[in-house]
Amino acid sequence: MDYIKLVHSDLVELKSQVGMPPKEILTYAETMELLGCSRNTLDRLRKEGLLKTYSLRGKLYCKYSEVVAMLEESSSDAA
Repeated sequence: MDYIKLVHSDLVELKSQVGMPPKEILTYAETMELLGCSRNTLDRLRKEGLLKTYSLRGKLYCKYSEVVAMLEESSSDAA
């Protein structure tokens, strides 16, 4: 859970520096890069229902706002 807190704080810092969030729709690869995790970890989060994904033409996508919400929920559960 410390890792989730670290990623969440990095996202908050990035958001404050840029002044606006990154694009809303992220590819699976962009989501993995944002979270700093592997494909297996992202698949596990999806299968456990922690992260919703969207499929379009055989590719998986995530919403940035839902990734942030998952991190915020996970960090509040850990507290």
